[in-house]
Parts: sequence; structure tokens; C-alpha cells
Amino acid sequence: MVIVLVFKLLVTPLLLLTASLAGRRWGDAIGGLLVGMPLTSGPISVFAALEHGPAFAAQAAVCIAYCRLAILGWPTALAGASRYFLS
Repeated sequence: MVIVLVFKLLVTPLLLLTASLAGRRWGDAIGGLLVGMPLTSGPISVFAALEHGPAFAAQAAVCIAYCRLAILGWPTALAGASRYFLS
């Protein structure tokens, strides 16, 4: 369990630092693109699966997907939620 804690404390900040340095080097568009990628949510999902089990991580991923769809407007969010509910 100590290894997971060390991994948590090192990986996510290093990924964000890398994205930040890339943004300084190649501009705001590249930095924004890298930060917008699942650089933080990917490791968080792995940590959630390791600590709470795959079912918890799957439910968290559904919540994240809904939040992403909600940004696109309520019709898109409703369609995505309906699709998930019916599957």
C-alpha cells in the first residue's frame, strides 16, 4: 500500500509538470491540449480501482463521462445518460 501512496504522490504531479513545461515550450494551445487529455483522470481511475475495486472505478468513469457530456448541453447529456441506463 505504501508503493501506491508513493506512486500517487509522484505520478500525477509529474504529468502535470510535464504538460505545463510543454505549454511553456510550445505555446498555450499545446499546453491546453495536454492538460485537457486524461493525464490526471487516468491515474486517478487506476488508483480508485486499486483501492476500491473495479466496480467503483467503473462507476466513477460513468460520472466523469456524464460531466463531459453535460458541457455539450442538456440534450447531449440526456442522450448519453439514456444510452448508459438502457445498456
